[in-house]
Amino acid sequence: MKIWYTPYALVPQGRLNARAGAAVRDGFLLKVEFADVGVGYADCHPLPEWGDEPRQAQLESLRLDRPSALVSRSLELAHWDATARRDQKSLFLREPVLASHYTLSDWSSFSLPLLNELAEQGYQFLKVKVGNDLDEAGQFLRRLVSVMPEGFKLRLDFNLSATVGDLDRWMAELGNDFVSRLDFIEDPFFYEPTGWREFSQRWGVPLALDQELHWDLDLAGAEVLVIKPARNSGEDIERCAELYGEKRWVFTHAMDHPVGRMMALAYAANFYNINPQKLEPGGFESQTLFEPSAFDQGIFTDGCLQLGTDDLGVGFTSQLEQCEWVECR
Repeated sequence: MKIWYTPYALVPQGRLNARAGAAVRDGFLLKVEFADVGVGYADCHPLPEWGDEPRQAQLESLRLDRPSALVSRSLELAHWDATARRDQKSLFLREPVLASHYTLSDWSSFSLPLLNELAEQGYQFLKVKVGNDLDEAGQFLRRLVSVMPEGFKLRLDFNLSATVGDLDRWMAELGNDFVSRLDFIEDPFFYEPTGWREFSQRWGVPLALDQELHWDLDLAGAEVLVIKPARNSGEDIERCAELYGEKRWVFTHAMDHPVGRMMALAYAANFYNINPQKLEPGGFESQTLFEPSAFDQGIFTDGCLQLGTDDLGVGFTSQLEQCEWVECR
């Protein structure tokens, strides 16, 4: 197996979440030549706020043939891409076409015209990155709910930044009319099955598990599993499906490179093709997250519908050929 990489830096157009802020995101693309299926590509995007080692440490694990969990998953996805390219196929299926929620990570970008535009594009879910200041978030969310179209729902992501007591107080202040507009709350505080279940029952709101998700946890406290194909291994996803198939499954990208985002979309579409009863909007739109690149031009959408790419494998063949690749091993 031969491996090359090309580094990149993603420049956010605003605050990304409660932990990451607006810092530049460093990662690298992989080009891997497999003995059995040929060349495939994948993204590797460390998230320091999740405890990942930085880019150079990830590359060193690859050079020493002791790949980190994140790099190992990238190699799995590169093999999937290589198989599709060998077979002259796209990773994207005709059906289903997946809808996305709209991620609102930087509230300064919000406006009533934007909300009206989202409604016209068919969006029904807004995912709001809440941040550390609950009082400020509450004021914003009150204004947002007051102008949201009927049928719109909120998905709130705390990135494990709250406490049970603070969140109970906050929910009580916002009131039942606000609570009724919530689809779920993601990663409100550190996961503990009993505490999560009691909070969910107390407020009548499903809780979604993302950052601490792993198949061998007791997942009784989470009604929604947030799956990131770039981070959750194939084994993790398969075992979760076996053990927790009755739960809601929401796929999202990891706010990573367009190659990683489209890999997440393709993986989700293939999963829902086999499990159509689980289908629901996920986290796939990303045009507003970072300063655009040539890769973004290869992504096709129709309003809230995410159409993927029109190329072999995960796509982006011309963009990938123009990258400067450095041999890793």
